[in-house]
Amino acid sequence: MIYHCMLEGRYSMKADIYSPTKVQNPKTGEIKNSWTYVSTIPCYAWGITGSGKDRPGTFEQFDNEYMMFDVVRMISRDAIHKDHRVVNIRNLDGTIWTEDYTGLSTVFDTRGSVPVVDSMGTVMEHTTMLTRAEVQTANTELSPASAAQGGA
Repeated sequence: MIYHCMLEGRYSMKADIYSPTKVQNPKTGEIKNSWTYVSTIPCYAWGITGSGKDRPGTFEQFDNEYMMFDVVRMISRDAIHKDHRVVNIRNLDGTIWTEDYTGLSTVFDTRGSVPVVDSMGTVMEHTTMLTRAEVQTANTELSPASAAQGGA
């Protein structure tokens, strides 16, 4: 139990969690995700540094299609579902990850959570891999103001 108290002290950041809701346009039949605020969780996050050719936290892949993506590792008490999004990762000084041109919080897709267990097999926390969402226009729907009830 004392380990949990010590671990909670590591979570010096907060992040907003959003879940998708499928919405279908009655005229066209098109289905889109509408993102709904779920909660604000305590966490700690950092960018994954790449090799010497990439800037920290950004990877480039040259294949049939060129891809560049940001990778963030986040630890928290709670597992985050793969279909959820993480937005507004912040510390006491404010939002850490923002978009270069808009200044809005970066939207991250969740790539999965892995439990971290102690020597007795008790789950102590979860490590979650996040990648920058390809479409950032959802930022207007996922703005920090929409999560005001979750606290900053």
